[in-house]
Amino acid sequence: MDMPVDQIKAWRVAFAAKDAPPAATAEASVLVLDEPHQAYAVSEPIALDDVAGDGRPEGALDIVWLPPTAGPTADLEKRLEARSIGPDGRPRPAIRASLRSVRVVWTDAGALIAAPADQLDESIDAVIRFTLAERAMARIEREMAALWSEIDFVKPLTHFVGRRQLSQQRKLDALTERSTDLNVEFLKLEKAIEQLDPHIASGSKRLYAELVLQAGIYDRLEALADPVDYADELCERANTRLTEMRHAWTGFYLETLIILILAAEVVAIVLQKM
Repeated sequence: MDMPVDQIKAWRVAFAAKDAPPAATAEASVLVLDEPHQAYAVSEPIALDDVAGDGRPEGALDIVWLPPTAGPTADLEKRLEARSIGPDGRPRPAIRASLRSVRVVWTDAGALIAAPADQLDESIDAVIRFTLAERAMARIEREMAALWSEIDFVKPLTHFVGRRQLSQQRKLDALTERSTDLNVEFLKLEKAIEQLDPHIASGSKRLYAELVLQAGIYDRLEALADPVDYADELCERANTRLTEMRHAWTGFYLETLIILILAAEVVAIVLQKM
């Protein structure tokens, strides 16, 4: 991204799924991401007045570069924080990270990057990659909270299952699928924050690691590890009990049917001899 070092510049980053390649313009820059999930990040220049404005598409991230000659940025930071809304509907505080001559203020609506021009590309790369990780972490937290509120009906199925409980199978299947998806997302994020891809620039890796640390992602994953495992194990045990009960009832029906057939044959033989 070539630009004069004495000007503040801004870009809007739109994220697209890997199976839906974006239509990028000549001015756009496209980054292909593989972790924590596959996606395209398309960056296009925008006017500074449009940063975190009403026209920002949902899910887009506005990035502002502050060169060393830039003045105070408090107004920009306030604007970004005002547009950053958490899953509970309340404003989310900014995540701040510093690494040598680079300083980042990140919110879900956008990020400010104060950095020398020769470190800008790696800094933007780190911020974009971190955005996917932080959003994945937030999704895991939301889904775990939703799963936790619905999992009470599963607990009785792990120790007592009668004929009436077999009707819960469809509901349990849906919950099991969500629990499995949550486990997969958890493992993907664990791998993503380790940054094992050798093609990522070292400057990007260092800033990404600092952002992950400041966001508390390691601690947040650790706090959710046991609940995620518990939900997965609970669903597995309940499915096992329902399967055993279904097989038991199937066996009972088959045995009853065989007995009825044999009884009918005996009755037929007796009637023939009369």
